[in-house]
Amino acid sequence: MVNQELAHLIYKTKWFRYILSLLSGVLLLLSFPPFAFGIITWIAFVPLFIAIFSSPTQKISAICGFITGFVFYTFSLSFFWEIFGIFGAILSNIFSLYIAIFALSCWLLVDRIGLGKSFFFIPIFWVGIEFFRSELYFLKFPWLAFGYSQAPYNILIQVCDIIGIYGLSFIILSVNGLISWFVLEKIRRRKWVASWLVLVAFIFVSLFSYGATRDQYIPKYLQSDSAQKSRIPVIIVQDMVGSVENYVMATYDATMGTKESLVIWPEVADSAILSTPSKRRLIEAMVRDKKLYLIAGTFEPNEDKVRFRNLAVLFSPQGDVIGEYAKQIPVQFVETIVIPGTRSGIFETPLGRIGILICYEGGFSNMGLRIARHNAEVIVIPTLELGRWGGLSHQHHASMIPFRAVETRRPILRSAALGVSMIVHPSGKVESQLNHLSSGVIKSEIEIPKNAPPTFYVKYGYLFPRLCLFIYSFYLVLVIIKDLLRRLKVE
Repeated sequence: MVNQELAHLIYKTKWFRYILSLLSGVLLLLSFPPFAFGIITWIAFVPLFIAIFSSPTQKISAICGFITGFVFYTFSLSFFWEIFGIFGAILSNIFSLYIAIFALSCWLLVDRIGLGKSFFFIPIFWVGIEFFRSELYFLKFPWLAFGYSQAPYNILIQVCDIIGIYGLSFIILSVNGLISWFVLEKIRRRKWVASWLVLVAFIFVSLFSYGATRDQYIPKYLQSDSAQKSRIPVIIVQDMVGSVENYVMATYDATMGTKESLVIWPEVADSAILSTPSKRRLIEAMVRDKKLYLIAGTFEPNEDKVRFRNLAVLFSPQGDVIGEYAKQIPVQFVETIVIPGTRSGIFETPLGRIGILICYEGGFSNMGLRIARHNAEVIVIPTLELGRWGGLSHQHHASMIPFRAVETRRPILRSAALGVSMIVHPSGKVESQLNHLSSGVIKSEIEIPKNAPPTFYVKYGYLFPRLCLFIYSFYLVLVIIKDLLRRLKVE
């Protein structure tokens, strides 16, 4: 009895709540690369939820959220220091503010309607916040969305063809909420409520059951021998030096036979490929000689010679340029001289309908959906990955690519100058890859389905995060209006 009373007293102290918040930050840190123990994410928010819902004031709850975010983002985004210096620390802790706002919102909701009635709204709040910070304003940054922590567990991410990355984040927060409720019931009422854990078990059984049926992902329309499908040779080149001469040499060494192949070079494989005659002649001679379709990244100067276009250029086996795609989402504060493109990168070829995203764009769920809605049959992502950013940023970035494959059920070919280059199956499985700071070639044959129907997520699933953001925004407006009315009444 004494021990129980002592535990209850400790639970009520402010500093114990801060320790719980710090623990949540550490658990989130362990859930993502370089540790990548993604299973921890399913309980990572439990200490923070306990701290929030036991906080006596909204100020303490917000501080608890900030502590969690500070620990998690400061270390997970440590490469920001390499890129931006002290400004990187400020940027990383902008993301900490999101968790603080989330914690404050949860506290206010529970204070008004009670813990039990708040359960369903709390994961909605998080998805609304995560969606906003990932894709909807100037500082949009999709990395470290909680669903990405599940990248090591292919069976768990299959549900993303229905609910997408934000739906998976919703499920993760729901499980954390259920477990938190289970613990809080014991602390407050001194009893265990097993129904919460039964619901957690049901969620996991459902995820595993669905994942087991989709883990290999061979659509029904491809399972018969008469199904219309095409297998094409693909070659992905990764070279740390980065020059047309090196890439041409590596491609010559990799190509065999006379069957038309698709070759992918990274973003900015070399600069001014189109505007430098000697470089262009080398490429034209190679694609004609080896009968290749080549996608190569290049930085082309604009007419003013001050700004540049970040292009992925598609060469045909005849040596012609049959497509150019300009990067639409430059990296904030880094690619300040890049002129954003305005057109989708969808190109018809005899090999199939190719959709192109460039580097940073591969992390945005909406970019994958756009080209999938234009019936892209294979997605190509040339990527640069600067060496000074360090291997951690490369790991984070690469972990997002399988989710684009599952959401769209399209194969993805990613060539990164410094890694990680990969071939990803529509099931999200990485068939082969070249790791960080290595040079080499990946060769394979991929199956390109013809006239593949869009997934549920491509057709309808993107409405879910928008709905979550609408609900959360509506809630904020109500809170603000109520607070203003209260202040006016007092005055």
